[in-house]
Amino acid sequence: MSSGYGSHGTEGRCYQFWMNFEKCMVNTDNPYKCDLLKEDYIECLHHRKEKDRSNMVEVETRRQEKIREKEERKEWKAAASQKH
Repeated sequence: MSSGYGSHGTEGRCYQFWMNFEKCMVNTDNPYKCDLLKEDYIECLHHRKEKDRSNMVEVETRRQEKIREKEERKEWKAAASQKH
């Protein structure tokens, strides 16, 4: 599944994750014990969890910016009405 070679002839970035998963699978009677290692390997390949977390942070940042903008508008309106 994983040759161990990266695109520049060096060890691939996920090769160690693969080796850990493969070693676990060879040494266990219950393959479910290796699920976390498999998950680590898949994450290294595809970065799905990282992308999901990044998207969640972006959504929350935008939500907080909208709240801040609303509060600033209220403050500006209050300050403008006090001047008149």
